[in-house]
Amino acid sequence: PDHPRTRSVTDLFALIEAQAGFTYRLGVEIGRDVTVDELAAAHDAVVYATGASTDRPLEIPGTGLPGSMSATEVVSWYNGHPDHVEARVPLDHERAVIVGNGNVALDVARILATPAESLAATDISPVALKALRDSRIREIVVLGRRGPAQAAFTLPELVGLASRDDIDLRVDAPDGIDPGAESDPQRSLMLDCLAEVAARAPRT
Repeated sequence: PDHPRTRSVTDLFALIEAQAGFTYRLGVEIGRDVTVDELAAAHDAVVYATGASTDRPLEIPGTGLPGSMSATEVVSWYNGHPDHVEARVPLDHERAVIVGNGNVALDVARILATPAESLAATDISPVALKALRDSRIREIVVLGRRGPAQAAFTLPELVGLASRDDIDLRVDAPDGIDPGAESDPQRSLMLDCLAEVAARAPRT
């Protein structure tokens, strides 16, 4: 909700929609409205493109306890997805732990670390904004199951947190961070950024 430039991807969709020969058929259910065989008979190629609507649950004890929920549900909640408006996101403790080190993990961390006043001018859900105004969270731990070199987040997401001067961002990498070991320039830049953050002196 706080990345208007990313959300402007809808402008690109509009350009595609305007092209001759492009047609949307929305609300169609395969098997109810049209069969797989009918699609194959009528087209040269049929591509089934689906996104993950749920997280893969962690197979560890305690994931079913109160206060444990998927990041997908949290993101849907603060974006106002109708299926998650009533979600009970626990904001009544001082520490939140986010398991995973991809873009979704950093998105959730960024929203939780952003003052509600700053979020008020974004497209955040009014329900989430009201809850975040009363949030007691003061510390956010992003717990990566792998090392820095395997982090799945992208450089812009990391820079979005690293450039904040209203938070104390710390990186704990017991085995160190070696940007030179990465051949991909983008990954090397990401590791450079992580190493720079890890070298910072803690601040209040």
